[in-house]
Amino acid sequence: MALSLLGLGAVLAASAALFAILKWIGAVYLILLLAGFLTGVFCVGDVGFGLARRETVSRARRLGSFAAALVLVMLLALVPILGSLLLFAVLLPGIGALS
Repeated sequence: MALSLLGLGAVLAASAALFAILKWIGAVYLILLLAGFLTGVFCVGDVGFGLARRETVSRARRLGSFAAALVLVMLLALVPILGSLLLFAVLLPGIGALS
């Protein structure tokens, strides 16, 4: 109780609030990374299947190109060093497209 009178309770309460803020910032960052990766894969699918040059494309074709690009990127990500570089190369333009 004496420590609480000295202000230790306020420090602990402030650190809990700070921890909660940092936890939410981390969660938003992870969501941004996932959204950037999926956007990058979507762009890879559009460019890879030549859908970016067409004016009208069906949803089924876009979904198919996205699924194929996702499978291809995830398989290529298994290559030890080049896979990490590929994931970064897909992630970076995806995050740029979101901003």
